[in-house]
Amino acid sequence: MVLQLLEMLRDEDASMDALTRLARNDPVITSGILATANRLRRINAQPDLQDPSSPPR
Repeated sequence: MVLQLLEMLRDEDASMDALTRLARNDPVITSGILATANRLRRINAQPDLQDPSSPPR
């Protein structure tokens, strides 16, 4: 499954739906995607998503 996903990621014509269908069938891949997305979201946190007790940037 990982090899299929890597092939699809290299394919410029691969659809997001096809990638999603493949990734959602593997809990390890899904958790890795979610962890990465959450990490990036925290790094690029929008003001409305920051902890209200933290000082503004």
